[in-house]
Amino acid sequence: MSFHVWSFKKSNSNSNSNSKSNSNSNSKKRKEKKEKKEKIDEEKLKQDLYKTELCQAFEETGYCKYGKRCQFAHGIEELRPIQHHPKYKTRLCKSFHGKGFCKYGKRCRFIHYDLSFIHPFFFPKTKRLPIFSEITNIEMNSK
Repeated sequence: MSFHVWSFKKSNSNSNSNSKSNSNSNSKKRKEKKEKKEKIDEEKLKQDLYKTELCQAFEETGYCKYGKRCQFAHGIEELRPIQHHPKYKTRLCKSFHGKGFCKYGKRCRFIHYDLSFIHPFFFPKTKRLPIFSEITNIEMNSK
């Protein structure tokens, strides 16, 4: 004796296309939301940096083609203080201290200044090369 099971479900072709379109729609919405957030972040950054640096063209020539629309300050009286992140300049710049050069220059958010004058006591976790001890001893003995 054999039995047949009959199913009266609708075809899955519509179901698949609906789930695909929902997935695409959700993906598109996520992408649009991300782009909107990035645009807001970019605008916020522009506002935070507005008139925080002198206009190079105005400083050199006394003229700026952007006039009042320029994002840079046309004189010290227009300068605003920069609002830095709490961690600004709290860590060494890997590029500057590793290669001796940083493409961001004074705009870099990491530390660039020379640390050789600071006593090693302040950097207990930093490993020093043996030659450093010799140089330090030579400098100490020569004084």
